[in-house]
Amino acid sequence: MTLEVVGTLSQGVSRTTARNGALFAGLFFLVGVLNAVLLGGTTGGQLNATPLVDLSPGAALLISLLLGLANVVVYVGAIRTFVSDETEAIPDGVFTRNLPLALIHLVIGGILFGIAVFVGFVFLIVPGLFLLTALFFFDVYVLVEDENFLVGLQNSWNLTSGHRLRLFGLGVLYLVILLAIGIVFAVPGLFLGPLLGGIVAEVGTAITGALGAATTAAAYTNPRTLEDREAGVDDEGDETRGRDDEVRWE
Repeated sequence: MTLEVVGTLSQGVSRTTARNGALFAGLFFLVGVLNAVLLGGTTGGQLNATPLVDLSPGAALLISLLLGLANVVVYVGAIRTFVSDETEAIPDGVFTRNLPLALIHLVIGGILFGIAVFVGFVFLIVPGLFLLTALFFFDVYVLVEDENFLVGLQNSWNLTSGHRLRLFGLGVLYLVILLAIGIVFAVPGLFLGPLLGGIVAEVGTAITGALGAATTAAAYTNPRTLEDREAGVDDEGDETRGRDDEVRWE
């Protein structure tokens, strides 16, 4: 089996436009707007050059950390929801299950992932792109399978083996869509001013955030689901499933 790029992105779009996708886009939007109001900027443009609330440096730092954590928790819930079949209601426990330990492994794994990709980019870019695609799913293993960061990195390497070029193509296609959405939602800022224009731009950022999580989940679940189907059912009606570290896109 292979990773089908257009079909996977299409599933990501479908999950994003479903009720759960809209809910998570709304949560990303809420965090972004709070960031703008309290700290003075957003990831999709600026609502104001300065914050609307006068905060001390210590309070601003604390709020920045809390909003950053909130954004990560929304991402955790989004990935855990999008890998499920649920599209109308957020499953129980997606924000809380094993959260402290998952965040620790997510941060440590993210640091190692970032260092590996950075070093790869230093060496003529291509090794960095290779490592970016090879280790892409480490956070899904940490958040969905409750693995530690080392197992997540190893399993991502195994899962993407032989199909990294297609995964890279999926990433490029997503970036093109991200750029297009960013341009579309940035244009109103030319006419509405920084406040309303920034709000519209933040809507675009929230949509691309949800779409990124949904597309990642679609790419992760598609080959695994197909492999389970091909494995068949044993005589007692139980599905025959391999271990996570044995899954391949083949």
